Amino acid sequence: MFVINKKLLSSIIIMAIPLTINELLWSSGQTAYLHAYSTRGDSALAAMNITGAISQLVFVMFGGIATAVAVMVGNTLGKNELEQAKDNAKKLIAFSVGVAIVAGIILFILSFFILGIYDVADTTKQIAAFNIRVNALFVPFYSFNVALYFTLRSGGDTKSTMLIDSGYMWIVPVPIAMLMAYFTQLPVTLMFLIVQSTEIPKMLFGLSRYNKGYWIKNLAIGSYENIT
Repeated sequence: MFVINKKLLSSIIIMAIPLTINELLWSSGQTAYLHAYSTRGDSALAAMNITGAISQLVFVMFGGIATAVAVMVGNTLGKNELEQAKDNAKKLIAFSVGVAIVAGIILFILSFFILGIYDVADTTKQIAAFNIRVNALFVPFYSFNVALYFTLRSGGDTKSTMLIDSGYMWIVPVPIAMLMAYFTQLPVTLMFLIVQSTEIPKMLFGLSRYNKGYWIKNLAIGSYENIT
């Protein structure tokens, strides 16, 4: 029971290290965002916390998307049905974007009345309402990136997922947020809009990696056959 094949252990470590580093960098990146937004005062910080709490009502679906991709793509890759895995990935990505469009509309509608449950200043509510609508606009992009991210992960392309997720975060949006925080007088609403808009080039970067097909391989038998 306690004897582990060295090659298997090595493969696990090689796959796990980029994922572990990614999670550490991603969580610290979120802290950096909040720090940047907090430079605009207590109202801005309170609005960001409210934005996150309400947006989470929709963002919770990302966990379902991640699980669906991991199961439906990873399972077919494990059975060496590489073409089927590629087809499943396309359908799941398209489906996740379709669901996200509906979820974004719901979130946008909620932004007009759900803030009434909070006993905060009108300024805070106005900031939160704007930011929630920004999130509603970008939900399809978030959903696309989540589906793409877990598709790449299902084929063991963990280095790419680290670069696309936390690597991109620390190279593009985090520096942008810090520069705006300390070298401009932009309001927090415009800061948030600009930071969230960086999801679009991130999507294009991830799509480029996806189209190369490095993730289309059977990890179960160590096959690295790519489909072009």
